[in-house]
Amino acid sequence: MPVPSSNFLLFQSDYPDKDFSTESGILDVLDFETIDKRGSIRGTWMEYIHSAIDRINDTNGKKIVLYLCKHKGKKVTRDQIEKDLNLDIKQGELEKRMKALVKSDIIEQGTSNFSYQAVGDNIFDKVFRSIYQEEIDGFDPKEIKNEYQLLYRKLQGKFNQYKGAFSEYVIINCFRHRAFKQNDTYTALINNLPEDFCFVEYESIWSYSASPVHKKDIQVDIFAKANNNAYSIIGEVKNRKAKFSVKEAQLFLAKALEVKKLENVGKSLFFVFSSAGFFKNTIQFFKKNNIAWSNDKTFLE
Repeated sequence: MPVPSSNFLLFQSDYPDKDFSTESGILDVLDFETIDKRGSIRGTWMEYIHSAIDRINDTNGKKIVLYLCKHKGKKVTRDQIEKDLNLDIKQGELEKRMKALVKSDIIEQGTSNFSYQAVGDNIFDKVFRSIYQEEIDGFDPKEIKNEYQLLYRKLQGKFNQYKGAFSEYVIINCFRHRAFKQNDTYTALINNLPEDFCFVEYESIWSYSASPVHKKDIQVDIFAKANNNAYSIIGEVKNRKAKFSVKEAQLFLAKALEVKKLENVGKSLFFVFSSAGFFKNTIQFFKKNNIAWSNDKTFLE
């Protein structure tokens, strides 16, 4: 019996005001699917839960699953479970119960036959707790919504991180393969360029991190090193909803100057791309410090 896909069922939710465009909208759907008896995810997981509980059929079985839910992400040994829960069962009975739960896909086997962990699904443990936690040690539905909020923001952070990294790759690829071939097109997308600037075939171009030898934690998104008297590019990339601030500009300038010094760069262009644009005082800072900028999404195509 395969484990249900909560992600798929979430998008099929019957929640009447379903809205996946905002954080609160997503949290409301998750709350409905987890706690409300009409939730299809809750109903699907209930089949699994009842299948397993029928084999165990007592409070100890529920305590075991609840215990693993509370220690989600950790592998716990059978001896530890028995000790922490103070289970009063016959020798060998716990092993049978654990095997039954694993077979029912309610819990997962750890790295050995003696360790166990909660299933990786981020919804199952909340469904289980909403059904059984109150009879064991109390339950507050607000806990689940708070946990979903933390999970959402954690995943949003990861998404933004991957989105930013991909944007860096796209712009680096643009500088590496296209910009010098279509110089007029791409220079027109950038503000505050030196009059003699033009893109060239760069000696190397990558996302730069200072060598540990320098004992400084310096990272810039783009470092395109040019030969001869051409401009090398030291750049920052932001692909997000927030505008680029003066504080960020100041931090970037400090890093860019360090990179220029560490890498013994001659002529250089400090460049910032921000898909959401810039605050007015940020642009003033750029002009004062000879930093080029762009928010033209052509760079991301």
